[in-house]
Amino acid sequence: MSEHPRLALSAVLTAHALSQTGNAITVLATPFYVLAQGGTGVEVGIAATFATVPIVLGGPLGGALVDRVGHRLSSVIADAASGATLAAIAILAATDNLPFWGFLLLIFLSGLLDTPGNTARHVLLPTLAMANRIPLERAVGFATGVERAAMLIGAPLGGVLVSVLGPAVAFGTTALNFVAAAALVLLCVPRPDRSSFDDLGAGEGVVHRTSYWQDLGEGFRFVYSNPLLRLIILVVFLTNLLDAARFSVLLPIHSTAYLQGAVAVGLLTGALGGGALIGSLLYGFFGQRWRRRPLFIAAFAITGGPLSAALALQAPLVNIGFRGSRGWCL
Repeated sequence: MSEHPRLALSAVLTAHALSQTGNAITVLATPFYVLAQGGTGVEVGIAATFATVPIVLGGPLGGALVDRVGHRLSSVIADAASGATLAAIAILAATDNLPFWGFLLLIFLSGLLDTPGNTARHVLLPTLAMANRIPLERAVGFATGVERAAMLIGAPLGGVLVSVLGPAVAFGTTALNFVAAAALVLLCVPRPDRSSFDDLGAGEGVVHRTSYWQDLGEGFRFVYSNPLLRLIILVVFLTNLLDAARFSVLLPIHSTAYLQGAVAVGLLTGALGGGALIGSLLYGFFGQRWRRRPLFIAAFAITGGPLSAALALQAPLVNIGFRGSRGWCL
């Protein structure tokens, strides 16, 4: 196991990229798997709910567990669990032994540890940044860029996999991503008791004097006591609620009917990831010069309306001089 801080930082960022790419492919493959099995829009919505709820639950409930299990080990366990459940989906689907209720159960389990795993990797960043003598803002910028790039690459890749090889193979490919992410952190990030920078993976072997529920309650009280945090959580919750409906249900059904199926969804999601990456870079360079409240309002207005309007008007995906039989042409 390596004890070089630069290698450890690279491993965490690469694992984060693999995990986020896997998430992008999973999100895209889920509705198309249901549709391929003859599912209705209602069943697509149910599957989207089972994919989203564990992510919501894993955030508040998993944070206290990450501190107890350890950040390094939490990342490994989360990615390994996601890989195992997605591999099970691929194998059972390929052998026609996956009922709808079984698919829902496995999708739920695959997302249950996603948020704690992401949290663990983010918590590792401050110590890794200090060990590499780089500013924390730069390390966080690297992680944010990795997330945006994963959406930019993962969504179109998922669209191609679903269209060419089918949703079951897409799930199997995604499982390999998670296994590789778990192996990177396990092999390249040192344990806290063997590292020259002692805080790496803090939490492993630490004795907590308070119970899990006391820690969880303390976290809820801290958020509730801050009016700004309450408002931010409410706004993000509502916008993500609408986004989940649009991307997990409406967009796949609309794309199947009017565009080019999974490829169109992958391209649209990848374009959004590319725009988010550019926006992150622009904010990194110029964000401090702008007032935060007007920027926040403008950003939310831009991200929500135009795409919904384009879908409502049945705009073509690409139009380069002529219109094909499905309304678009490459």
